[in-house]
Amino acid sequence: MTKPTATTTTAEFSVDDILRKVAGDEAAELPIYNNKGDPTGIVFLVKSDQAPGVKEALTALGDGRRRKENMLAAQAQKARPGHEPFITVEEDAEFVRQAAVVRLAGWRGIKDEFSPATALKLLAGVPAWATQINQKAQELAGFTTDSAKL
Repeated sequence: MTKPTATTTTAEFSVDDILRKVAGDEAAELPIYNNKGDPTGIVFLVKSDQAPGVKEALTALGDGRRRKENMLAAQAQKARPGHEPFITVEEDAEFVRQAAVVRLAGWRGIKDEFSPATALKLLAGVPAWATQINQKAQELAGFTTDSAKL
């Protein structure tokens, strides 16, 4: 593997280097800023979508959602017009929060001890953070951030 130099415009990585990086269990820091752009002191520790346990948990969440969608579709065929069952907006938001919690390894700057239940409660109150956590995990899996640290 070579690092970029002043005359080199691209780095060269082996496939194994890339796969090791995106599937690593090392959590990346996601600092949280207030609406003025100042650091809040809160830092989430986020794992890649390809990290051990994360990929499987996300697959299980997605499979559960698809099962529910299929069940609702079957019920809709039997329902009266205008009474078709559907996945609610709140269920969509809960799915986003659960996906974010799966990707979290912990936090700093929050007095409460990290746990999935506490994280769900926090993200229900600040849904934008769930989106940021999910985006960070996807970036890590896509090898689009911190690649110079390889």
